[in-house]
Amino acid sequence: MSLLAVTSASPGAGKTTVAALLTYRLLAEGRQVLLLRVKGPAEDPELASADASLLASVQGNPAVGAPVAAAEAARRAGEAGKDIVTIVETPADAAGDIVTKARGRLVVVVPGLSDGALNAAQAQARELGAGTGTAAVAVAAPRDRLAEAPSLLTGRGLDCLGALAEDALLAGPRVSEVARALEATFLSEDGDLDEVAEHLMIGPISSDAGEPYFGRHQWKAAITRFDKTDVQLAALASPPLACLVLTGGQQPSPYLLDRVQSEEVPVLLTRHETVEAMRVLEGLYGATRLGGARKLERLRELSRELDWGKLSALAK
Repeated sequence: MSLLAVTSASPGAGKTTVAALLTYRLLAEGRQVLLLRVKGPAEDPELASADASLLASVQGNPAVGAPVAAAEAARRAGEAGKDIVTIVETPADAAGDIVTKARGRLVVVVPGLSDGALNAAQAQARELGAGTGTAAVAVAAPRDRLAEAPSLLTGRGLDCLGALAEDALLAGPRVSEVARALEATFLSEDGDLDEVAEHLMIGPISSDAGEPYFGRHQWKAAITRFDKTDVQLAALASPPLACLVLTGGQQPSPYLLDRVQSEEVPVLLTRHETVEAMRVLEGLYGATRLGGARKLERLRELSRELDWGKLSALAK
């Protein structure tokens, strides 16, 4: 039996990202994978269920679409057989049971490569009895420190499986998360609410510059006041657009509403003014949860950057 327990010292560090990343690489190399999500004793069950459902969508993986208890994960891993690698995403308060009862090997997620994150990962490995040689994956690492990742992890007794740089797609919120954060209503729900807003763009003052301005970025959330019809139309004319956010809380021109009937773009209306809306949304970047087809596809691509020699030895 081969079991990898993916955990982190704090919630929201990127455990689901790393569990999917490892799965994609193993599948690409012809290995069979069972991917499970353990629910911790003190964890929000809705968050655990959302992660389990997402992991079940990893292509080619016979995952269980609901969270399981640590004992159940250990049992399933034991029944999976020697040719199947079991990957278990587990919160910190359940990781000990996975490591001890199922004799799993630990993979610690280290967000950002800060000293605090590195020290916390080292302490967690020691607390769980894994000690020196615990595998680790750094996520959302500053690009100017990416080359340092192996030495920084090794210096804390952590064996580097790989390091992911900061990535606008992986860090960006989905349209549904944008709407929730802004307490917005949908004037149009056409389009994909799981689409990712990689960039935030405030509408320009001059309508003449609107279309070239919005065309600078793909997959953006365009943010402008409800009464700036010319700017709204310029944004719609510069696809791909993740969503159009109207601020100020009042209904826009009927002309816009007629126009969006032919566009597959979600249109949100929030009571926040534009600057306040930007401040709210800026807090989502890097704190959003994994989800959406494009994020999973990016992880498939990034999985090639993992150290296959180390991963295959860990999963043997």
